[in-house]
Amino acid sequence: MSVGDAQRLLDTAFADLDQFSRRLGAVAGQTVSLDSAGGHVAGAARRGQVVRLDIDANWAAVARDSEIRSELREVLHGLQADSSASEFSDGPSSSAIDEVNTLLGDPQRLLRKLGL
Repeated sequence: MSVGDAQRLLDTAFADLDQFSRRLGAVAGQTVSLDSAGGHVAGAARRGQVVRLDIDANWAAVARDSEIRSELREVLHGLQADSSASEFSDGPSSSAIDEVNTLLGDPQRLLRKLGL
């Protein structure tokens, strides 16, 4: 690996890291809204926290408990999945980032690859 190759690898890894940071920032800052399939429950969440939950009172007055639980569960699970950063919990990953981490984890190998 030449110094130029190493620089290109680092440039790619930093670009991948920047993209990860932008995606994480977008998820962390936005409010997500969701309606149940039945349309009787709606909610909104930001950063994994429910900020609004609406239930159609007329429907709830006549619906079975199991139907209410089902639509509440659907909306709450969906809000948690869509508004949290759980998909980012493993940190950034790409082939370039993985290769840099591998090389940094073995300095002798890195030096050999650089011909030093």
